Amino acid sequence: MRSQVELVDVPEQAAPPDPVEPELRVAALTTAVGARDLLVLRQVAPGRFLQIGGAGRGVGWAGCIELTLADEPALRMAFAEDDVVRWDAGVARRILGPYHARHAALVTIDHDVAVLLGSDGPLADDDELREAARTAVGLVGAVSPAKRLADELELLNAVRTVMECAPADVRSTLTHVATCAAEALGCEVALAWLPEQDELVVVERGWSLDAGPGQLLAALEQLRSADLPVCEQDSEAAPLPAPLDGAHGVRSHYVLPLGDPSRGLLVLLHTVVTPRGFTGLCRTIGEKVAEAAGVVVQSSVL
Repeated sequence: MRSQVELVDVPEQAAPPDPVEPELRVAALTTAVGARDLLVLRQVAPGRFLQIGGAGRGVGWAGCIELTLADEPALRMAFAEDDVVRWDAGVARRILGPYHARHAALVTIDHDVAVLLGSDGPLADDDELREAARTAVGLVGAVSPAKRLADELELLNAVRTVMECAPADVRSTLTHVATCAAEALGCEVALAWLPEQDELVVVERGWSLDAGPGQLLAALEQLRSADLPVCEQDSEAAPLPAPLDGAHGVRSHYVLPLGDPSRGLLVLLHTVVTPRGFTGLCRTIGEKVAEAAGVVVQSSVL
């Protein structure tokens, strides 16, 4: 028997959507309304919101910001008013979470999504912001596995960099620790203090605290009895002792014990150069870096 072969036309399958295209469209929307950043926050549990994507900082911070209505007056106000809530100031201020901006607007959508837009300059009118926010929400999905993997690698790399330290003395060890921590968290200032060795190192990256060692040591002495770690997204609301306060350009701070048990302090500061706070990923990296630094410092002391 001769077999028969039937030829069937198979329609061409559409190519999978390009994951980069939605990001580009969200970025274009953001620019069109005069914003630099767009952050989409979705409710993942009653009263709890996760930032899942956006443009500008909304891309790098995706999956790293978790907020609650109880802790965020701006978010409560936006949902209560069910309207566009705006901020306009001469200097950058904290809006919600770690986000700081001079001009910002918060748009709520369907009672479980909020879109934050921020910029250094004025934003478009309310109607344009609402339209841009709704379109952006339709383009932004869940945090991608690739983004979560990148965050894990960033954490591992920060710890590895701290551990790869072979300096000859305690001071150079503290310098290495402070430099690594400042770079990992994008801070302008980092202080590493080891009182038992009478060593204080200050690393400044684009900003100077304009303070002498005596002033800094006096401030650090006051922090020794604090319940650490302390992370404050707005240093003006809960300032550190001068000269680590807002009057000296500090906008947010993160104070960690150096080692476990604590041998000293690691202080990380964001300033007016890049006003911002610390995301969940930043806090995790800070804790792991401080723990690893404790081991490195102990080895150096010995």
